[in-house]
Amino acid sequence: MENPFKNWFKKTTPQPPQLVPGIAGVQDMTYEKVAGQHFYLFDSDYIKSNFLDLKMDTMTGKAQALQVVTPFAAMVDRMGKLFAVGKDYITDDENNENEGKETYDSVRALIEKPNVFQTSTMFKRQVETYLLVYGFCPIFGFRMSKSDIPASLWCIPPELFHATMSGYFLKQTEYSDIVEKTWVQIGTQRIDLQPEDYFIVFSGQVEMGKEGEMKVRTPVDTLSVTMNNWVNQAIARGAIIKDGGPKGIITNDDNSEFGNNAMTQKEQTRLNETFKQKYGLVGKEFQILVSQAALRWQPMSWDAGQLMLDQTTDEAMRVICFTLGWSYGLFKSEGQYSNNVGGEEKRTYTTVIIPDSEAYAQALTGFLNQENLKYYMDYTDVEALQKDRKSEADTLNNIINALNNALKVDGISIFEYRTFLSEYLDIDPEEIPVKKQLPSSPMSQMVAQPQPDTVAIEENN
Repeated sequence: MENPFKNWFKKTTPQPPQLVPGIAGVQDMTYEKVAGQHFYLFDSDYIKSNFLDLKMDTMTGKAQALQVVTPFAAMVDRMGKLFAVGKDYITDDENNENEGKETYDSVRALIEKPNVFQTSTMFKRQVETYLLVYGFCPIFGFRMSKSDIPASLWCIPPELFHATMSGYFLKQTEYSDIVEKTWVQIGTQRIDLQPEDYFIVFSGQVEMGKEGEMKVRTPVDTLSVTMNNWVNQAIARGAIIKDGGPKGIITNDDNSEFGNNAMTQKEQTRLNETFKQKYGLVGKEFQILVSQAALRWQPMSWDAGQLMLDQTTDEAMRVICFTLGWSYGLFKSEGQYSNNVGGEEKRTYTTVIIPDSEAYAQALTGFLNQENLKYYMDYTDVEALQKDRKSEADTLNNIINALNNALKVDGISIFEYRTFLSEYLDIDPEEIPVKKQLPSSPMSQMVAQPQPDTVAIEENN
């Protein structure tokens, strides 16, 4: 096998070697001794590769962003949790759950425990993560035949999933006529998939890329600049915390005939060796740099706030929230939360979570391939989606009072009254109820009855 590291080091260097101090993890194997001194020697391509450049329109860039960009990973995970709270239902076409029937109970068991490592909640969080970041989620189902209920379900990482398209999808209606081949690529191992082995949940725009490979575009593809800005400010923060920022500059402002006298090679060597003997190498190859030039140290003072690192962080979070469909107001900013948390969370559900859940439910129902059986997720118990009962009651009371006043002055008919009221209550406008008198109490009945003896006496008198 060809040595992948052959271009990292230069065996012979006609030019003075490049000194690159402070690169972690390379002190033991990547330096070369030149002219009695130790230098770190690197090819320029290696140095460039150590600077993370996230390309969010690629699978690799998205996978890296989930690993290193904290606000991006946190927002995606939180939205995955919102997605996962939906209740799972397995019913027939008439919404009967059919508990006790073998087919329905088997599907319920699969949904509750999709595989040996994940519960239903964990599995759905992963599905939504892939939908938000990649725009699609391929899911592998292990079963013997297409008519069988799968024994397990596994989310395939989108960066490992590959599919080639026929190029004739505009005039085709069957998936098998549009997608020619699908496979999972793990290193050098290729695992071919058959149509009955998997299904795909889509939330992005499907396109045909180079050489016919399927591509899915999402708004996340536009976040390259934002992601790299956040990474750069994080690196800058780390450098300031660790090294304290720039301390000063090396300068020489002595223009006299004595100030410009440089050391001889012998004086330089003697000073360098004296320093090493007296202080040793403290943690690094070089703690001192001895030069023959006449130099001096000029301290510097600067304001780290001028780097605007906090502003860069806030702006990155705002853009990420806007792109994912999550409200930035739900995050703490400058010590305050949004005053409309419920409304903003409801908007996230209605515009992102619920549409994704419907796409997932439809795809899974089709893959299960069981007659009259459907799977869906329900979010009616979510607090943010609950209707404000008190507000509804107050509104209905005001409407009834207004209708009563209009009815008293013959402003509307009883039919118009009930027609308008039917928009708020489940009533039939044409079915006018008959007024019923409430039964009176036994005491009132006794009082209301005539007294025969008293009447007779009065007649006799």
